[in-house]
Amino acid sequence: MNDESSNEENLSEENSSGQPAKSHFRIHDSLPVSPIYFRNTASHVDPKVLVWKNNPHAACEQPIFPPPGLMQYQESEETHWKSGKRLANMIRQCLIEHGVPPTSIRKALEFGCSNARVLRHFQDLAAVEGAEFWGCDINSNTILWGKENLSPPFHFFVNSTQPHLPFVDGYFDFVFATSVFTHIDDLFVSWNLELRRTVAENGYAFLTFLDESSIQFGLENPNTPVGKRISAFRELIDGLLNGENNMVSLNRGHQSFTFVRREFLMERLSTIWEVVGVLEKTMARHQTGLLLKNSIV
Repeated sequence: MNDESSNEENLSEENSSGQPAKSHFRIHDSLPVSPIYFRNTASHVDPKVLVWKNNPHAACEQPIFPPPGLMQYQESEETHWKSGKRLANMIRQCLIEHGVPPTSIRKALEFGCSNARVLRHFQDLAAVEGAEFWGCDINSNTILWGKENLSPPFHFFVNSTQPHLPFVDGYFDFVFATSVFTHIDDLFVSWNLELRRTVAENGYAFLTFLDESSIQFGLENPNTPVGKRISAFRELIDGLLNGENNMVSLNRGHQSFTFVRREFLMERLSTIWEVVGVLEKTMARHQTGLLLKNSIV
């Protein structure tokens, strides 16, 4: 992200009296940057060559880990395992507390699964006969690694940034996405509509967002990635805290960093989902998770 660029665009609309209405959406529009995706792993040095091997670890009792180049947060193997397990357990507990036994889930999708850091901790559910647990991401190399090393029992595919998933209506019992809508701006509503389309009636979704709770964490922890971004664009963030802005997007495209005022978020999502539960301090201990239900006719 190019934090030095300062070109700001304020999108507003007029109210019935002809006066400019309160801004709903503020954008920090940076210059294009080089994509961080489609890097080659150690086993695929030549970018012109695609190698799809059999999974040699399917029956291995010891977990296999992504190579350093595919560790999304440059974390150690121990941190990769513990942080993924913590978040998976948090999602499971949220479901249980709202009357949804995880064992009742037969078909699930992690939207934006990266290297399956979280998804892999649902292996007990994915291994049940007849179950289907899918992961998708726009990073083709992490998906290829998942296919080679975690399939079976998981299924993987590469998706695009456009709101389309290759499944019929109501295919999944449960969809979850952590630290994905924190990077979606223009297609925020469209992707919510597409995810709901794939969730069965009375099925659930668990999605995380950056809201006021996240901002408070960043202010208290200024050296964290979220804290540094808040400090760099404090005026825009203050506008969200005081209600002037409802959404603030720093940068554009897949590298955007999107904050949403919780009241505004609830209003928008309630037209798509039934908001069932709110769980703070989820992903990286600063994102707010929402448990959503497809109960809208």
